[in-house]
Amino acid sequence: MNWDEKKIVLNYLQSLYFKEKKYGGFVILNTMYAKNKAIKKYEESSINDRELILKRIVIDYLIDESSKSLVLYNVHGHANRRLLRLKELMYHKYDSMSSIERAIICDKILNN
Repeated sequence: MNWDEKKIVLNYLQSLYFKEKKYGGFVILNTMYAKNKAIKKYEESSINDRELILKRIVIDYLIDESSKSLVLYNVHGHANRRLLRLKELMYHKYDSMSSIERAIICDKILNN
């Protein structure tokens, strides 16, 4: 994993731990707690776990971006079916994606 991918995974883990609100309304303490716990979790996890987390983040980003368009839109279809087909399509897209495309998407995720 390069630095951008590491930063994306750490930000994701930090956002998960920030939602715990261990210190009540103290934002700075909660942020420090979440950051330390995210770093600890990242260091404890294996390379495969890190890659799976990154894959999940990228696929969720692709689904969010494509759901704003009319991709796989069917007039008489259901929203849940469309979401499932989008997930299937984005998993396939991620597996067939080049490293340059992944880097571009990682830049877009970091800039959001």
